[in-house]
Parts: sequence; structure tokens; C-alpha cells
Amino acid sequence: MKKTAVLVGTMGGPKGLGDVAPFLFRLFNDKAILGVPQPLRCCLAGLITLMRFREARKNYAQIGGGSPILANTRAQAQALEEALNRRGDGLYKVFVGMSYSPPFVWEAVVDIKQFDPDKMVLLPLYPQFSTTTTGSFLKEAQDVFRQERISCPLKTIDSFWANDGFLGAISENVQKMLGEESNPFVIFSAHGLPEKIVRRGDPYPVSCEKTARKLAEWIGLKEENWCLAYQSRVGPVRWIGPCLEEVVLDQSRAKRPLVVIPLSFVCEHVETIGELGVQVRQKAEEAGCPAYFLAPTVGCSPRFIEGLASII
Repeated sequence: MKKTAVLVGTMGGPKGLGDVAPFLFRLFNDKAILGVPQPLRCCLAGLITLMRFREARKNYAQIGGGSPILANTRAQAQALEEALNRRGDGLYKVFVGMSYSPPFVWEAVVDIKQFDPDKMVLLPLYPQFSTTTTGSFLKEAQDVFRQERISCPLKTIDSFWANDGFLGAISENVQKMLGEESNPFVIFSAHGLPEKIVRRGDPYPVSCEKTARKLAEWIGLKEENWCLAYQSRVGPVRWIGPCLEEVVLDQSRAKRPLVVIPLSFVCEHVETIGELGVQVRQKAEEAGCPAYFLAPTVGCSPRFIEGLASII
């Protein structure tokens, strides 16, 4: 029986408050995130970590003291493995590796080597490709595969935003909410990206725009009742827009009920639970929003999991 190893993963997140600083340092010390040469990158990563630490620690404390992203990703990996093995065309095993927190990508690759697969599939759990996320994950995994001298055939999946399973799972979540309030304004929210990265040719915002438009068509939204906005901007550099908080405040002052839909995340973590679920909600309510609804991420939705299995 042919054996296939599937490696899934994301950035990861701190397990506890004591892990926040190491997580931030690893994140900013990634060349794909901070594109300056060493040793300057290491120094800047340390400085940014010091500047961001207090706020980041507060954000993780707000959601229970650590990130749930590993547990949620492992649940998705288990569901995906079960879906793949139901197909009966070989033995599949799904491994989890994170970019900036344990279990790291290299740890997952060591486990894959022991599994001794006949072929491998790399699946970063980012719906839209960006050099800062998918690109970084794929490069790291491929580098480790070479170091470990794993030479079996390797396939990579660099995006899945157009997959019917992904789009359908989001649509199902949203349809349930749209019936709860009359005349809502729908905001598709994606993680932001500095403009300078886009100017270097990163396709991320184009993919996000296509995702939002596809979903608007699936859900049946009129053009004037939805928009795409970007969250999580930090620092003094210019970021792509429109800014989520600005859109939320404008629509809240206009007394529009809001439905916020995470577009670039597939499981719950600090930027959905904390940022969208607490911080943005509070600002909306303070600005007069009559009702604020946050759609869940696709998580382990059977439709989403089957969509990933079909791609693999």
C-alpha cells in the first residue's frame, strides 16, 4: 500500500504567556517578514519584539493566556487524515509543523522521515498565497527535506481560496447569520500586509479580492452591502487598505448591523477571538453599531475538510 505524508501548518502561536517573546522574535527574524540581511535582521527582530511584547502579551492574556492555534490545527489535521483514509487509495498520515512555535517544521519532518512515505504533500493552511506566509512555510519545509535527504516525490499546494469546499464552508456559516438581522453590512476581513511587500509583487491582495467577490456571489450580496477590509496593521509603515477598524467605525456610525467574516484564517486564534471578537466588537458598539456578528472560521467543517482532501 502506497504511503502519503501530508504536512500542514501555520505560523503557530505561544502556548503560554512565557512563550510570547520567543514567538515574536522568531516571527520577525524570518527573512520573509523582515527583508534585511543578518545580523541587522536579528537586531531589528529583537527591537521589534521589545516594542510589541507588552501589547501582544495583553492580547494573549485576554484569550486565556495562550494561543489555541496548535490544538485547532491538530484537530483539522486529524479530520483531514480520516477523510483521506476513507478514500481507500492508500495510507495517509497528516503531520503538523509550525513556523514560529513548537512543534516546528523540522520536528514534523523528522517524524515524516520515520514514516518513510512514498510521496509527500505540503499544505500550508493559508487560503491565499503570500510570500510572507505560504512562501516562507514552503521554503522552510523544502530546505529541511533537503537537509534530511528525503527524496520521495513532493507536491505543494500554495493556495486553496478558490476551492468549493472552502468557499462553501464559509457561505454556510454566513447564511445562518444573515437571517438574524435586517439590512446588515458584510465585511470580509483579511490579515493586512505592508504596501512595500505588495510592490515587490506579492499576489496576496489580488487573491483576497477574488475570494471576497466569489463569496459575495455565493451568498448573494448586493455590491453596496459588502466590502473587503484588512486587519492587524502595526507599526509606522503603510499597509494595504481599506483598514478594517475604519470601515467598522464608518458603518457603526451609520447604524448598520455588521457581519464580519474572517477571510484569510481557517481556525480560531488571537486575531479572530481577541481582535475581531473583543477589540473590534467593542469599538463598533462604542460607535453605535446596533448589532455585531462575527462568523466562525471554517475549522473542522466537513465541507472544508473534504475540499482539502479532494485537492490532495
